[in-house]
Amino acid sequence: TEYFLKRSLNTLPAQIAYNYGLEEIFRFATDRLHLDLDPDNDISYSPLCVGGTTEGPSALNLANAYLPYGNGGKYYKATLIKKATDMREGIDIIDNETEREYEQAVSEETAYVMNRLLEKVISEGTGTSAHIWNLKFSTGSVNLDASYGNWGYNVRLVSDK
Repeated sequence: TEYFLKRSLNTLPAQIAYNYGLEEIFRFATDRLHLDLDPDNDISYSPLCVGGTTEGPSALNLANAYLPYGNGGKYYKATLIKKATDMREGIDIIDNETEREYEQAVSEETAYVMNRLLEKVISEGTGTSAHIWNLKFSTGSVNLDASYGNWGYNVRLVSDK
């Protein structure tokens, strides 16, 4: 598995999709990782194995789907603004810091293993250009959409190479 991930070889995802079934992979991607996929057009090998979706998820949705692997398997809805306070009134207008709800997208063990595998892509594989000094990153890629390409993430930051 590490060999295929470090080199971004898509034959492994295709084999996994073949073994588990496209419907099961689609259900996991949409129900557990909340990827915005089209049920009429994206239940096939290209969308599910290499990211060749009809319209595709947004960059935020895609990054959000990877974050459980670096967050103990917990899926939190992504936020762009952590907190905004009206300084005159001292009232929080937006507060995404306290008691955010999450769901367990994958087990802690699965998240740990996947995170270590994805880190290898940054440290030794095709994602080395996304490395930022002194910051531990994991990576993801969407091969068919040049607007996404390779990118790295940690729990607090997403970086496009």
